[in-house]
Amino acid sequence: MSDVRVAAYLKKVDSRLLPKLSGRAILQILQAVEHRRPRLLPALALSGAWQQLLAQARVYSDLLKPSTLARLATALETERYDDQ
Repeated sequence: MSDVRVAAYLKKVDSRLLPKLSGRAILQILQAVEHRRPRLLPALALSGAWQQLLAQARVYSDLLKPSTLARLATALETERYDDQ
């Protein structure tokens, strides 16, 4: 099958199927495309959107680490007792 035809199918998969799948299933599809026809990976526009979401998730995970939350709780407790 030609790359043009595969790219057309990937765009259909991107718009219809990927939004309904779990993150793990999407990752497996992206890995399969990357392994078999890496030059067609840009045909999956959702992969770029997922990269942005993963970057945001990394920022939130840094903010929500137990050590960060513990420091925040300590600071709030200290401020509460200082106000009394």
